[in-house]
Amino acid sequence: MKNFQIEYKWAFILTVLGIVWIALERAAGLHDQHIDQHPIYTNLVILPSILVYYLALREKKRNFFNNQMDWKQGFLSGSVMAIFAALMSIPAVFFSLKVVSPNFFANQIKYQIEVHGRTLETASSYFNMNTYLITSAIGSISFGIVVSAIVAYFLKSKTQKG
Repeated sequence: MKNFQIEYKWAFILTVLGIVWIALERAAGLHDQHIDQHPIYTNLVILPSILVYYLALREKKRNFFNNQMDWKQGFLSGSVMAIFAALMSIPAVFFSLKVVSPNFFANQIKYQIEVHGRTLETASSYFNMNTYLITSAIGSISFGIVVSAIVAYFLKSKTQKG
């Protein structure tokens, strides 16, 4: 497990970022009075998340691989981080939507019914804790693997010829 301390640390940082992001969304009114703008602004968390993956893989390259990291090592490191982040996302999302923004689901369901004409059943089937926990974990792994592949490409060490 010592080999993955860096990944664990940065997955924790990514998890805290997610909780803070949800708190900022709530403070900005994206979970109630500006709920119509939630789908636009919620995705901006992608930008600091990419930065976290970059910083994590850069640290792994410098401090674990002594500045000699190939793409496969970087990709594996980022993928492990993505798995840790996905596991941590489950309690983080639960905490965020029970404590930080406990009315999010009720507000979203109401908005979906009133503005988009969804039925209560349809809106409730998407905006609930189980669905969010599952999509958060799957999304975290998928996003992390894709970002890891890209970031690892840019951080890989240049090979010397000759």
